[in-house]
Amino acid sequence: MARHHQVDEDASQTAVLIASELVTNSVEHARGPVVLSLSGEGRCGRLRISVTDGGPAEDAGGWLSDRADDEQGRGLMLVEAMTERHGTRRRPGGSRTTHWAELAVDPADRPACAEPLAAR
Repeated sequence: MARHHQVDEDASQTAVLIASELVTNSVEHARGPVVLSLSGEGRCGRLRISVTDGGPAEDAGGWLSDRADDEQGRGLMLVEAMTERHGTRRRPGGSRTTHWAELAVDPADRPACAEPLAAR
């Protein structure tokens, strides 16, 4: 990932953590399929991580139902703390939901792109 998206190793590791949190939330709280995508380039100073799922599930996933309250609920706090911005886009009819986050990647050494990535 680091080479393809032109990001350094630290940003790559942060992106993996953010992707893991977003995918875990979709697996536990949504219907499938779950699709992970990355867009943007490090040369522009940011990387977008998106996870699209089949919309809210009727019941919590098995992993969540087996965990104590103090062992869960921190994922979105991590996403918020480690990214420049994040959000959710629900498609009409509730059939698909995309959770996304934009990660700054070494912005001091690279020129910023003209426009931020649009909320897709």
